[in-house]
Amino acid sequence: MNHSADEKSSPASQATRLKRLRTLANLSRKEVSDQYGIKLKTYINWEQKIFKKCLPKNAVLIAKAMCDDHAISFTREWLLFGIGSEPTMSEQFDEKQNAILKNSIFLENKEEERIIKELLSFRKYYKDTLELKVEDDGMSPKYQPGEYIAGIRYHKSKIESLIGLDCIVQISDGQMLLRNIKEKTENDRYTLICTNVYASIKEVVLYNVELINAAPVVWHRCKNIW
Repeated sequence: MNHSADEKSSPASQATRLKRLRTLANLSRKEVSDQYGIKLKTYINWEQKIFKKCLPKNAVLIAKAMCDDHAISFTREWLLFGIGSEPTMSEQFDEKQNAILKNSIFLENKEEERIIKELLSFRKYYKDTLELKVEDDGMSPKYQPGEYIAGIRYHKSKIESLIGLDCIVQISDGQMLLRNIKEKTENDRYTLICTNVYASIKEVVLYNVELINAAPVVWHRCKNIW
């Protein structure tokens, strides 16, 4: 039975990720309470997993405000379900990432909820997975921003077998991307490419990238397909 997959979206895991964001922001619980107008006891309850199945919407909104103020990027999917890249910090705000985050936080509807439930079922069924919400147009039109993808994880020693496939890749700094693994280079590194030659991102080819994990895309869902 695969407990680790279920635990990613458990109240305990959500509470741990909320605490991690606060730690990255270098704030005490009292400072969060004072600065963002939330009762201290309520916030403590969130970090001590005293809530039902999912963090309340107010907790997500406060996490967003806290991270906006401290140049931390994260997504709602990561906070609630452990989907996608880890939070990142930068000296300057990235407007594109902030737009993605804003949409991720506020764009909640039944259709997206259904997709996420299906994705969590996929995670629960298989032993070891990677999941991602597509954030750029590098692999358009096959994969569009806002769509969800998942696959079975291949660890570092077996990534070479995925050359030529569209994969979710986790690079050495923890970032997760959707790219085609083009070829293996020296020192067990890889060339990653975008299949959309007109992509709006700066680097459509990444050279000599160290990959920690990769997963060929076997599950793909978008909104407005029913």
